[in-house]
Amino acid sequence: MALIYLLSVSTVVLHHVIAIGPSVNSKLGVIHGKAAEYTFNGHEYSTEEFLGIPYAKAPVGPLRFKKPQPYGQFSEPFDATRFGSACPQNNMMGIGVDSDNEDCLSLNVYVPKGNPDDGTGLAVMIFVHGGGFMVGSSSMVPGEILSAYGNIILVTINYRLGIFGFANTGDEHAEGNMALWDQRLAIQWVNENIAAFGGDTSRITIFGESAGSVSVLMQGMFPDNKGLFQNIIAQSGVPTMPIGVSPNNIPSLEYVANFLQCSTDETNSMFKCLQNVDTKTLMVKLAELGTDLDAMLKVQFAPTIDNAFIKRPPIETVMMSKTEPTEEITSLRSFRLINGINTAEGAMWLPHVIGHVDDPNTAVISHEDMRNVHIGNMLLTLTMGQPVPELLHSLVTYEYTDWSNPENARLQYVKLMGDLFFNVPGAEFSHLHANDSNTSSWLYSFGARLDKPVLPTPTWIDGANHADELLAVFGYVVPEEGPLAKMKGYSPPGWELNMAKRVMTYWSNFAKHG
Repeated sequence: MALIYLLSVSTVVLHHVIAIGPSVNSKLGVIHGKAAEYTFNGHEYSTEEFLGIPYAKAPVGPLRFKKPQPYGQFSEPFDATRFGSACPQNNMMGIGVDSDNEDCLSLNVYVPKGNPDDGTGLAVMIFVHGGGFMVGSSSMVPGEILSAYGNIILVTINYRLGIFGFANTGDEHAEGNMALWDQRLAIQWVNENIAAFGGDTSRITIFGESAGSVSVLMQGMFPDNKGLFQNIIAQSGVPTMPIGVSPNNIPSLEYVANFLQCSTDETNSMFKCLQNVDTKTLMVKLAELGTDLDAMLKVQFAPTIDNAFIKRPPIETVMMSKTEPTEEITSLRSFRLINGINTAEGAMWLPHVIGHVDDPNTAVISHEDMRNVHIGNMLLTLTMGQPVPELLHSLVTYEYTDWSNPENARLQYVKLMGDLFFNVPGAEFSHLHANDSNTSSWLYSFGARLDKPVLPTPTWIDGANHADELLAVFGYVVPEEGPLAKMKGYSPPGWELNMAKRVMTYWSNFAKHG
């Protein structure tokens, strides 16, 4: 069944940490955490938090660009009172952090101080952060309020990013998709250890936003994940979107290698050079490339076809499954799915085209630029760089022209980008999942125009920009870094507080009851 939720429905959070912390005796050893109290919307909540728990060995030296290895036992009680390091990344446009520490594969566990809703324990939710597979950290989206308010155990994870997470040489040297294997190992860790925290392994939901949304759906499409979780929530991203999966990233690898003066004549020498360069040097060089937009676009790393985790382009899998479901789609349909889209997703690209304007509210995107530049560029992403038929270009131009105000195409630009990257792929993906009599499938649209959006958003945008729903999902908790950090000191209006309560209830009830 398919159900469309239209949310236009948010939380002042004050908290202080209590000095005496809890301990858990897990299969891996003793883990010391911390207790905390929070005020959400005038009510007191308590949690136990276990932060920065390593689930994999540091992927350094010979383990760089390789599948993760389980961390193993703790030789002494582990101090889990602070976040682990973010994985290596450059803080692009203020949506990441600066980090050059590859010893970053850790997770955080938030446990509410309340009775479970079921005798088997607390339902569990595992969140995979977004950031275009290039930036982000589990510490950017603290989970205390969702855990406490929803009365569920929340786990947030780090996974490798950029070149460290997706280098694929096309052979045995670097097979790619290390980040997806990181995520899977973290999910396995939860299955094996969450009972010690009071979790119910028969009620595990994985959810993510943006690149994290793409990730959890790919986890659902991986047949070997059967039994590791039961539910998926995908917020603004599916594998079939244009930036979901790349055929390969060898050109990006070679570009970085040349910039580092590594030989690219044959794979082995290039791989060894990239594997041996120290992290600080590599991050400095990538930061230099990031100052040039054309260069930055050449070093974007994303999931690739590795013939293991991803066997073919997702769009090909979707087309094949219209007649007979592939094993990937059969796997996906075995999970209950909530899939969603924000109403003004395309607004996230506005800074790229109006960033030079002092006041973005006065910006104009001309009809000529829309027709001659933006539509052509976007259609090339669909034709994989092949020439765009003139008839197609004309039809799309007609569709994305506001004939009542053809001279200012800024709203049509937002619509085009939203349809191309999120709306059409998202709706098609939900239709694919729901097209089975034994499937439980929901599709939502989040349309709240927040008083203070997460990303820079002109006032003429009427609807929810990309990532705006994160504030409601996590109860307006403000982390110390990342795009949500700018909300520090923000007091949301009452209707946003009510929206946050509703969304957290939807998400946690889904985790508990499906």
